[in-house]
Amino acid sequence: MPKNEKEPLKSERPESFELDGVACCALSHSFAKHAEAVSKLMDGMDEETLRIMASPLVSTRRLVVPRNKQVEAVYREIAASELARLDKEEHKFHCKHSPEEHKKALESVVSAFGKSAN
Repeated sequence: MPKNEKEPLKSERPESFELDGVACCALSHSFAKHAEAVSKLMDGMDEETLRIMASPLVSTRRLVVPRNKQVEAVYREIAASELARLDKEEHKFHCKHSPEEHKKALESVVSAFGKSAN
């Protein structure tokens, strides 16, 4: 179990995955910034499911989520969208993390869940 929020993305059990505090923060920010990507993902799921996936990320230091292809695809796509934005735009976050910390955390999410199907 992570003792601080900067430990890498990992899984304590094969049937789940763990997001550290930086990954939760970066993904939460990503959901807020990428309405178009979220809208595209909603074609394959209902709005309530997507909201449930995004809401626990806010102000969370550690989140253990059951493995599920749909969940992994959503987190991967949202992380990839935010990574592309971080490479192109200036960043001003309201959290204590640097853009580099967010980028590293998002890269871990994309890596952990494989490449986009697109």
